[in-house]
Amino acid sequence: MSDERLQTDLFVRAHLWRLNREGKTAVIVRRGPADGATVIVKVHMGLHLPEDSDVVQRRARVYVQARDGEGKLIWMGAVGDAPAAEEDVDSYIERNVRRDPDVWVVEVDDPSGENPFEVQE
Repeated sequence: MSDERLQTDLFVRAHLWRLNREGKTAVIVRRGPADGATVIVKVHMGLHLPEDSDVVQRRARVYVQARDGEGKLIWMGAVGDAPAAEEDVDSYIERNVRRDPDVWVVEVDDPSGENPFEVQE
């Protein structure tokens, strides 16, 4: 049986190289094992002033790597479909790290909030 998946470290480094070439800031915040680890991507979206508040909030989105029933890589938005307060995203990531200390965490700055690891073919 052959497994054609890239090692996690190569997968992450390849995406960071591509993002760098696109002029986006991306960093590895937590490095797991070189192979077989889950990747969480936090996308910083900048500041936001909610309509019902006079307090500026940092917004972010978080995406978690998973596999579908056929083993194909998919990404799931983890804190709802809309951008969330950065504190909520950080809490989600901290809970996941406690459950799975081998997880990789990558942070990217992108006001669009799109998952930069989900490349359209």
